[in-house]
Parts: sequence; C-alpha cells; structure tokens
Amino acid sequence: MSPLPVRSPSEPGGVARRQDPARPALRSISRILLIALASAIVPPPIPAVASDPLAALESAIIDLSNRIRPCVACIESWCPPNAISVGSGFVADTAGIIITTASVVRDAQKVVVRLPARGTFAARVVGFDALTNLAVLEVQGSGIPAAPLARSPEAMPGAWVMILGHSY
Repeated sequence: MSPLPVRSPSEPGGVARRQDPARPALRSISRILLIALASAIVPPPIPAVASDPLAALESAIIDLSNRIRPCVACIESWCPPNAISVGSGFVADTAGIIITTASVVRDAQKVVVRLPARGTFAARVVGFDALTNLAVLEVQGSGIPAAPLARSPEAMPGAWVMILGHSY
C-alpha cells in the first residue's frame, strides 16, 4: 500500500507529509530497536552503598540522560514528491556516524540532522537495511559528541535500559 499524502497546516506552502498505514508498526519496531541500542550505552556507576537506593538510582538516571542528550539526533528527510519523514537517531562515532531507522531515510533526496546545542547538519545516507530497519548516516563537523557504547561482554541480559529519543 502506498503512503497517502496529507497536507500539513504548519508547513509553509502546505508541504505534504507521508502518512503510511504501516507507520504504527514501524514505530513499534523502531522503539524496540532503540531499546536494543540503548542497552549498549554504558550507564554511570550506581554507588554501592547509599542511604536512599531510589535516590541514588534516580541520580544515576539523570546523569545518564544528561550525558546522552547531546548525542541524540532529530532526523528529517525529504522524499519525492515533497513528503517529509521525521525520526530519532544517535551519534555512534565522533567522526559523524549516526544510527537511525531506515524507514526515516529510505528514498530520501535530502537528509538533515539536528543535534542539541550543535546545530543542523546535512547528512549523507551511508547505507540502510530494510529488514532490520537500520540506517547509517554521516555528517561532516568537528566536536560532534558520540554516545559511549558498551562492549558486548559488559551488556547483560535482563539489565535495565533507558530509551532516549528526539520528540520531533
């Protein structure tokens, strides 16, 4: 089934947004993917002895959120004819490598990445895999913060994960 164009009143000139009937399923898959990717991010250590364990956990979550926030990207892509897709991603490498969902950048003629406090970058789609709904983008810039990723032996089944994404 092809996407249905819908006029967006918030866009100058009534730019059409793609409304895909499969979008809820893609969002669910994307969220599951982001959960899996988020589990690879190195959490800050939780103090071994704390008078209030919940306060210590809350503090660790706030610290992790503050460390990761600069690495979370808003991805916007323009596909013919004048359709816009929006999604989240994260900077995986300081060389400007960004991981996002393939459904956001598939068939894109133009891709833009917005990073908090770093601005907007033109992005190049390095590649994507429709089966896993993963895409790799590249942006040019210096001082781009990357999310600290854990090594496989450090990732534990059943460990807590935290999902961070751009709210569009």
